[in-house]
Amino acid sequence: SEDGASIFRTAHAIKSMSANIGAKKIASISTKIEIDGRNGNLQNMLLRLENLNKAYMEFISKFKLEFVD
Repeated sequence: SEDGASIFRTAHAIKSMSANIGAKKIASISTKIEIDGRNGNLQNMLLRLENLNKAYMEFISKFKLEFVD
């Protein structure tokens, strides 16, 4: 969606939840998305979302290694 307010709210929620579980890279990227959404700066959003997805996949891999047998 090209709705900056929705992007802001969603990124804020992701940032908060990821910070709570120690997913620092996800929180950092979500912060950038949150700021861009709030400011209506959507030009780099696709790249930011790709980076967010990569960070998520990295976190899941590390989490599985650490906590799943």
